[in-house]
Amino acid sequence: MKRLVLLSLFVFCLVSSFGAEKVLWPIDIEISQSSSFAELRGMRHHAGIDLRTKQRNGFPIIAIEDGYVSRVGVSFRSYGKVIYIDHPKLNAKVVYGHMQDFNGKLKEYVDKKLKKIGKPFGINDYFKPGRFPVKKGDIVGFTGETGSGPSHLHFEMRTMSDEPLAPALFGYRPPDSIFPVFHDLYIEPMAYGTVIENSFLPFKMKCIKKSAAYYALAKVPSVFGRIGFQSGISDSNGVGNKFGIEKVSLIVNGKILIERLFHKYSYSEDRQASWVFDCFKTAIRSTGYVYNLFKWPFETLDYAKSYEGYSGFLNTLEYPAGKLNFAIKAYDYGNNNIKADGAITCTNISFKDKNISCEVLADYGDFSIIQNHFSLIAVAKRKTDSKLNNYKKPVFGMIECRDSRNTVFGMPCILREDAIEIAFENDARWQYGAWVKNVKVLDETSFVDYNGALVRSEEGAEVRFNKRSLHFGAFVTFKSLDNKYVNSKGLPKISPVWALKPDNIVFDAEARVRLAFTNYRGNPEKLGVYCVSDNGNVGYNGETHEYGLLSFVTRTGGKYIILEDNSAPEVKYSRVGFNYDIGNSFIFIVSDLGKGVDYLGMSATINGKKAVVYSDPDRREIYVKKPANSKVYDIKLEVSDKAGNVTSVSVKK
Repeated sequence: MKRLVLLSLFVFCLVSSFGAEKVLWPIDIEISQSSSFAELRGMRHHAGIDLRTKQRNGFPIIAIEDGYVSRVGVSFRSYGKVIYIDHPKLNAKVVYGHMQDFNGKLKEYVDKKLKKIGKPFGINDYFKPGRFPVKKGDIVGFTGETGSGPSHLHFEMRTMSDEPLAPALFGYRPPDSIFPVFHDLYIEPMAYGTVIENSFLPFKMKCIKKSAAYYALAKVPSVFGRIGFQSGISDSNGVGNKFGIEKVSLIVNGKILIERLFHKYSYSEDRQASWVFDCFKTAIRSTGYVYNLFKWPFETLDYAKSYEGYSGFLNTLEYPAGKLNFAIKAYDYGNNNIKADGAITCTNISFKDKNISCEVLADYGDFSIIQNHFSLIAVAKRKTDSKLNNYKKPVFGMIECRDSRNTVFGMPCILREDAIEIAFENDARWQYGAWVKNVKVLDETSFVDYNGALVRSEEGAEVRFNKRSLHFGAFVTFKSLDNKYVNSKGLPKISPVWALKPDNIVFDAEARVRLAFTNYRGNPEKLGVYCVSDNGNVGYNGETHEYGLLSFVTRTGGKYIILEDNSAPEVKYSRVGFNYDIGNSFIFIVSDLGKGVDYLGMSATINGKKAVVYSDPDRREIYVKKPANSKVYDIKLEVSDKAGNVTSVSVKK
């Protein structure tokens, strides 16, 4: 099966290289991508590729093959103006998103319906094959920036049952001589008691570039136990856009342990993106897309379909002590490939041969907690004024830890010159804390497993994990913190900060968070939930009102606060300009500190008569249609935000 996958990729690349001139691209300009298929977008995959349009709108969009329009949409956000064309000859359908406009009879249909409903959006219509047929090369519309994002064309190919396919499978591979780039390599502990470089914690190392196509790992780390590799990789078009790749594989001692081929996926499996990518590491600047080079047993995506669950996991106990060689290979959609060679040293470690005295804790400070899917690690830094032993070499042993029932267990412990680490298995017995003699090394938590749980905070807030929210147990805390360090931008703070942990694990399904706002006597509609960053800045999160509580769903931990939005939007007149949808317009710039501008609730009059208003949230612009045959314009514009605060401006031009 693996050979068939490799052969399939080779054939597709071969066909593409010889057939590059034969495919008809949907726009007749120099093809330059700004994104790739299946790259990570938040916690989902990107379903198509984005084609740059020279920061301009209005380029003709061409039907790539005979077919028919099966669906058309006009929405305020999302794809904006979008057309779906079925191509029976290709056994596929094409989606063009963010269009400026449609063409021909389809445009007549859309314009007529929009006029009938009295709004510039609100269409999602399906058609039978004979309604709007198209021929290869027909102009079906024009590029734009409707919905979201700057000027570009979203080009998506799907199966006839609406599952995303890589356009590269049909020969859509623009000329590409730029090699992908390796960033860092990550080694993750994938079992309780795993030790990487004398630590229970994950390990990161640099990939050293030797040539455009070859990298070497900066170090040969020592490993004991089961591990998984992650690799930061990115591709580029040479003008700053970051792409994903087409294929990545992990090879150990010449054997492929896992290979991922990004050719298709199902929308029903979109949430599994967090099992393929490390979302947290990918979000860090200059890390590239961080790919998991292993497969969880519950992953069903097509990318590594021929590999069983836990493929890619490497257990050093199955290999003899000594050096173990591995390589990572990656290919972009232009068939440029790179390789990184590395090695680990398989070591033998025995914790049971040595008992570590509880007295050593006097040498270290307070404990902090780090958890993964398999372990809970208590870590304390060595005190600078320590007078005890200097551990030039790490010491491995067992230390006696007591649970909440006063049962004593010997737990694996590592003593180093800089820190002490104690590893606890992922077991509910530790949710009420742990002690080494009288020193508390684990705080109280709530252990949540596959069956879900309700976790309450002491301030009247709660988080609900439904069944199957987690595949692995997690030690969850939901606590209130001081809000005095929060930069609320002048919006009143109605609640403390609530911190939901773990904040380094993606939940398999949404957890429902409910926050209380007791003793508040104002208008609840002005209240909103805001995320709090590590530096104290806030960003609007969104919420729903539930009987005196504010509720939202999340797939990660984080910090949240309730703020009162009593600040009206700021509106400033900018200029006279042209908007494609309404023509010559007076243009205003708008911003809001709190819950955001209500771009659909604006109204305006010019010289006392109701005026047409349009908006572009991406540009933070509002357009008021300029009437003809007038020399003086008395413009009155009213803009509200989502908290009901209203700003009225008057301008004479």
